Amino acid sequence: WDHRLSSGERQRLAIARVLLAAPQVLVLDDALSALDEASQSALLKTLKTRLQATIIVSLGQATPPAGSVDRVVTLNRTAGVATLRPAPVPA
Repeated sequence: WDHRLSSGERQRLAIARVLLAAPQVLVLDDALSALDEASQSALLKTLKTRLQATIIVSLGQATPPAGSVDRVVTLNRTAGVATLRPAPVPA
């Protein structure tokens, strides 16, 4: 499929598969970075609505759109030690 579908088409197909499979845990690894803020919000809202029993973890370098997440955690590395810290949720 890599030669027949564009990266955007493959991404949309992967999201459709997730909606059909309804996994217990979904990890989005920088999956929203190519989307504008409105599209990110719409996609996260759709996932939260349709996958209510799914734990959704979205990893990324940018702050998530306001109202699209329940919790934000930052990863900090100092002197080779990584720590997770709660961060403010965008309002």
